[in-house]
Amino acid sequence: MTAPTATGPLTNERWTWTVEAYDKAAEIGLFGPDPKVELLEGEVYTIAPMLPGHSTAVDMLRDLLRQHLKPALWAVGSQTPVRVGGRSEPEPDLWVARGDRKTYLHRHPNQEDLVLVVEVADTSLTRDREQKIPAYAAAGIPYAWLVSLPDKTITAYSGPLPTERRYEHASVFRPGETVNHPPTGFTVDLAQLI
Repeated sequence: MTAPTATGPLTNERWTWTVEAYDKAAEIGLFGPDPKVELLEGEVYTIAPMLPGHSTAVDMLRDLLRQHLKPALWAVGSQTPVRVGGRSEPEPDLWVARGDRKTYLHRHPNQEDLVLVVEVADTSLTRDREQKIPAYAAAGIPYAWLVSLPDKTITAYSGPLPTERRYEHASVFRPGETVNHPPTGFTVDLAQLI
């Protein structure tokens, strides 16, 4: 955490959080009894409430992933923290990581573990596109999908360029088109989710 100096009152100063400080603050209840927050690049943000279409799309995609992937090889998580570098602990709508669920019994998956993160967006579309996807690219996560419910699209990102905070490839898929995740062989059509 970067603290303000003792030379005067705070003026446009911001606290920046490390993952360790954020976890400690959550552990002692600083964010309340049922915190709906996540850490993105050193800043704590509230998590937008889920509308029915958002929660249904997340549930359906999670069910499809779990049906397709072998649980001994791939862990699937939904709206739980992942560690992305030392200053981010987002809660993607879905994530896929190497190993079984017990691999993550005592720690959150990190950028070396993750093979796919998925954000499903309605009201959160701008933050997901402008903050979360670049954070995933900066961490070197090989694949990220952004499911835009308003646009009825899935943007599949691959080829992270960490120093540029972006993905080299971004392909947009519409209902009727199949999105493929090469490491797992998982495919989905947006029409299955909306």
